Amino acid sequence: MLVTGAHGTIDDRPFAAFRQTIVACLDLAVTICPIRTLNELRSPLLGVSPPQLDWLVVGGVDGASRPGDGDLAPNDSDLAMVRDSWISRQPDVEGLLRHAFQTARSRPRKRLTVVTGTYPLNHGLAMWRETAERVAQGYPDVVVDYAPIAALGGRMTHHPQTIDTIATPSLYSHVLSAWAAALAGPPGVFAAASLNLKGRTPALFEPLDSSARGTGIGAARCPVGAFWACAMLLNHLGERDAAALVMRAIESLSGDLAARFPHPGGQDLLEAATDFVVSAIRQQAA
Repeated sequence: MLVTGAHGTIDDRPFAAFRQTIVACLDLAVTICPIRTLNELRSPLLGVSPPQLDWLVVGGVDGASRPGDGDLAPNDSDLAMVRDSWISRQPDVEGLLRHAFQTARSRPRKRLTVVTGTYPLNHGLAMWRETAERVAQGYPDVVVDYAPIAALGGRMTHHPQTIDTIATPSLYSHVLSAWAAALAGPPGVFAAASLNLKGRTPALFEPLDSSARGTGIGAARCPVGAFWACAMLLNHLGERDAAALVMRAIESLSGDLAARFPHPGGQDLLEAATDFVVSAIRQQAA
């Protein structure tokens, strides 16, 4: 098992290459990203409070799908050409979708929104839609709807109550998780787990990349996402009581404005928030 703190962004090439090596070595195939508002941490875009935002994004892992061949043909004129391809395998797509349906079935609302579209990879997304429709036949108790990627952002913003679990191919998983996190709370709060679906135990737990950065919006260096990643690790190992204890400490932290933002954006926040969560865990465990 691997747990990371805040790290480089998806555009950080050395980190992206290192992370892709981890994904390949652990054979990670599915990313799980829980998104929900916590106590006083209201959505900066919607201004809503719990329980209205409670989503789970199930998507492909960045680096798990195999990039195909491609090339850039430089040209001194304005007619330079670029060609890229992306390889998706039907067994991998089906495994991801089955996991999404099983996850949706385990949640109270039993509702799954499957991301669809025809652009830019129409063949891959056609296979994705056909596989989803076939897998759905085995889950008659799950309410399924299909949402074009171009329309899903507006639906998440204006009709969040219509969404519970989202299944998305790796092409869109990062941007959808980023948008969901922006709707649900401030930077640094959310986490994600990347899992192996072949019955082996390796997994990767980390703060949600887009959530941990927040460049350009006065983001505080908030460690909540790292604590949430630890809670997800404990839950994955079957230590549900310990995971619940960490999440209760996070809930307490999110409701204590003085502890969260004594000096927004500085080292004091990291120290104050960490001390608060550690103290809350010890008090609960005593």
